[in-house]
Amino acid sequence: MNRTSFIFCLLACGLTGCPIDDGSIVGNIPPEDVACTSAQDGTWSRYGGTLDGAHCVKDPAFRDAAVVSGLAVAWEKPLPKGATSTPAVANGVTYFGDWSGVLHAVKVQDGSELWSANLGTMGVVHSSPAVEGDAVYVAGRNTVAAIDRTTGAVRWTIVADDHPDVLLDSSPIVFGNRVLIGVASNELLTEKTDYTFRGSIVAFDRASGAQLWKTWVSQNDMTSGAGVSVWSSATIDAMRNRLYVGTGQGYEKPASPLSDSLLALDLSTGAIVWKNQYTANDFYTVPAEGPGPDYDVGATPALFRGAGRDLVGVGSKAGIYKAVDRDSGEVVWKVELPSGSAVGGCMASSAVTSKVVYVNSNQWIDGPIPSPDDTSTTYALSADTGAILWKRKLTAPVFGALTVANGVVYQGLIDHKLVALDARTGRELWRDTLPGAVGAGISVAGGTLFVSYGFEFFKAPGAPSTPSGVRAYR
Repeated sequence: MNRTSFIFCLLACGLTGCPIDDGSIVGNIPPEDVACTSAQDGTWSRYGGTLDGAHCVKDPAFRDAAVVSGLAVAWEKPLPKGATSTPAVANGVTYFGDWSGVLHAVKVQDGSELWSANLGTMGVVHSSPAVEGDAVYVAGRNTVAAIDRTTGAVRWTIVADDHPDVLLDSSPIVFGNRVLIGVASNELLTEKTDYTFRGSIVAFDRASGAQLWKTWVSQNDMTSGAGVSVWSSATIDAMRNRLYVGTGQGYEKPASPLSDSLLALDLSTGAIVWKNQYTANDFYTVPAEGPGPDYDVGATPALFRGAGRDLVGVGSKAGIYKAVDRDSGEVVWKVELPSGSAVGGCMASSAVTSKVVYVNSNQWIDGPIPSPDDTSTTYALSADTGAILWKRKLTAPVFGALTVANGVVYQGLIDHKLVALDARTGRELWRDTLPGAVGAGISVAGGTLFVSYGFEFFKAPGAPSTPSGVRAYR
């Protein structure tokens, strides 16, 4: 689209947008509708940036499109093996983990390392750390740890679940005296006649690591078969004393009634307040290639206001995004986006502003290894109705969370691209190419943008590892 036709679209199409050649639609959202409701500025201390999972921050250094177009690499830190951790940022230090099981603390200004903590038997760190008080909380393969922010010394570690196939891809969230995390498993990769893993959400004491409560989402019995991994990171509703989290599919019949669902839990007790199930009777393992569709709710829910109500929204791998009443669990609106599959649909967590929900849906054609035909589309949805305000076709699938900062949507792609879209129109403002695939979210804090790269879940068997690291832009 040339400049003249683009301007014409803005004038003629209003909020409903104009189609362009690749199927994208250009929008024209008012500036006040893309403002962040959070007052956060200068820190990004947990996954999602804030407890509401908005992935939206105010940062005066990223004040307009002209600034974004001038982004350049400030520093880069290579890592030894894989990186999908969204960097946490607080008080001039950024923290991130890598797949070799090391947590790093580096200076925001120049990337020089302050300390690193080798988490040993914890192994791989897939998820993002949380910074709270004088500690950093991080999850490894099956263990949660508290690390001293000043020295990198390990204060305590606790095994979240002793099943041999546990894998913690959920990021720890700290609220009050609790550290909260979902428990998942890679048992679905193994061919078995009897699966035994049960997904759960666990709360630990922040000071000691002692378990406060554990809520199972599958019972592994005649009423609720094994499985139901919790890949989703929790979102906190302090006013209601609740957390919201998504769940995965079952591994065997009968699928749990809590599978493929959005759940609301009481923060004090872990009791389930309500559930909203996206796909019933879904059980799937990789060796069996089904028989269900594998439509997890693995993204992180986001809290926002819409249609005059307090809502929680999240998408599933079916490509369905729902906005649900936080009190009742009732669906206020939903939108079906193309196209659902085991690695398609809404894999990435959404970002929300005062009036708009930004969500991506993968169009994965076939097979476990990415091809040039595998793409994705990012949508701007009305927070009141779910109506599509604009959409932008991208060159590859997206697995890391979307982030909005001062009217710009940032996202990383598995074809090594990092792109910035105008939050009002969907037009591309800037892009860069990284050394490796991006499977992490983008954090923006203190005038700097941070991104991890080195996402290797879909690496071809026998293929060499791609470069991994963290890059900072200003």
